[in-house]
Amino acid sequence: MKKRVTLFTNPDDPGCKNVEKFLIEQDVILKVHDIKTRPLDFKQISNLLKNFDLQHFYNSNGHSGGKKKTIETETPDRNTIIEKMAEDNSLLRLPLILSERLLTVGDNTNRIGIMLQITPGSEREPRRI
Repeated sequence: MKKRVTLFTNPDDPGCKNVEKFLIEQDVILKVHDIKTRPLDFKQISNLLKNFDLQHFYNSNGHSGGKKKTIETETPDRNTIIEKMAEDNSLLRLPLILSERLLTVGDNTNRIGIMLQITPGSEREPRRI
């Protein structure tokens, strides 16, 4: 049975491109969500990250308009962090890989392969949304 994955990506990010290529090579049924052209809003981020520790998904190197964005030194509440991520999706670490109830972040293809329990397969084209 083929694995189904939603990949949240930015096409300008080399790590995102590498993960997309890896998943295609593994014959994963891939649904790509480009956050550059379709940014995630508060509700989408909140639903996606559910009860996960937001530290794993916060990109402290996020940029918007050439200006570095950071979250205050005091730890803001969960909703404040998600609001900031929704205002500036570059604050989300990418790529985000979602498969059923499993979610991981980053471009470590070994970890992604273990999470998805995938073995090499033939190449296919992703369906972009």
